[in-house]
Amino acid sequence: MASPMTVGGTITGVDENLRVVVHALSATEPVGACEGVPAGGEATPWSAKVAFSASAGAVLTVSASTGGHLMALEALAVARVRVAATP
Repeated sequence: MASPMTVGGTITGVDENLRVVVHALSATEPVGACEGVPAGGEATPWSAKVAFSASAGAVLTVSASTGGHLMALEALAVARVRVAATP
């Protein structure tokens, strides 16, 4: 995994704006983020490129969320990745 990384999935909703945040175990603040990713429809694919700053071997947590229509957080997906060593 190297910066930037492409993240994505599918979403069902109307007029969604996704927020993707990357955290590292060794950092107190996010090491990357991408906001305002437009998405919507019925099981519609979405993707975004997210730049981040982390050392080789670091374990990252990537979250994608949406909200604001009914509640502040309406949907959340989380994945864990490890930053690859530089060749």
